[in-house]
Amino acid sequence: SMNGVENHINVDTSIPEGIRHAKEMDLIPSRMAQIVFSPLIVDASKKLFSEENQGLLFAMFRHPVKRVISLFYYLQTATWEPTFNPELVNMTIDEYANSPLLEANFITRSLVDKMEGPLCMDDVMTAKKLLKEKCFVGLVEKFDESIRYFNLAYSLKPNFDVQIEGFQDSDYSDKSKRIDRLE
Repeated sequence: SMNGVENHINVDTSIPEGIRHAKEMDLIPSRMAQIVFSPLIVDASKKLFSEENQGLLFAMFRHPVKRVISLFYYLQTATWEPTFNPELVNMTIDEYANSPLLEANFITRSLVDKMEGPLCMDDVMTAKKLLKEKCFVGLVEKFDESIRYFNLAYSLKPNFDVQIEGFQDSDYSDKSKRIDRLE
């Protein structure tokens, strides 16, 4: 703490209720957060950002098949997730791939804000255009290289006034603020 005052933000921008909460607390205009993470790109951009408070869009993508496989194995055990489905627990990956539970085109759907119903070629073209014109794209498989690219593209500099628990670096001594990492 700094003079007995804790500096933290407690908002979950990965869910619609959290985005509404962030808007109500003026998260972006307050400049309390340097980075906002959200898979709800359209919802977050419409509700949190404006002409006066613009953001930059960075995205890390992985191969769609690897992403779905990883998600399947994760959701088999992630009982704490709102999307946990007990039907997945005893299902094989092949059964999942041929079931109606299989997630289809999540990234395209997120980009065009069309989470249900059929997608058409216009949706695909809109998503591709958004990525091409408005997004810095990195690849999970090339994570370190992608982060270097993001840093070079915008000369991003870490905020060394923030000390993350477990981070050891003797060159930065200002530990006046502290963010505790969730375990």
